[in-house]
Amino acid sequence: MTEMDETLDVRISALADLAVELWRLQRWAFASGSEKDRSPARHTVRMLGSFFTELEFELRDLTGQPYDPGLAVEVIDVERESGSLSDSVTVGETLAPIVFWRGRMIRTGRIILRVGAATDQEVLN
Repeated sequence: MTEMDETLDVRISALADLAVELWRLQRWAFASGSEKDRSPARHTVRMLGSFFTELEFELRDLTGQPYDPGLAVEVIDVERESGSLSDSVTVGETLAPIVFWRGRMIRTGRIILRVGAATDQEVLN
């Protein structure tokens, strides 16, 4: 039997879509269900993660970070913390991460902002 030397042409955008779905699976696999239910999902996430690492994909989840208007993200919604005196703006939730391939951004992220949630630095002061 000879080794297969065939290749498959796949659009980078299709791989980026798949990488984002892997990111969603990872969030689910590590956050929900019983340990018995999560174990196979975590294994799948690790295997697929290795595949995307080899292809030089990087995904950035910005949840909890201070918001910078220069970020490559689409703001989907803004949540205001009631009763907060802080004017700080943080990323409350990442709905889709920023996707990089070989260090180049190929897909913007999608986020929900949180206004008025004190950052760690503000709590310390």
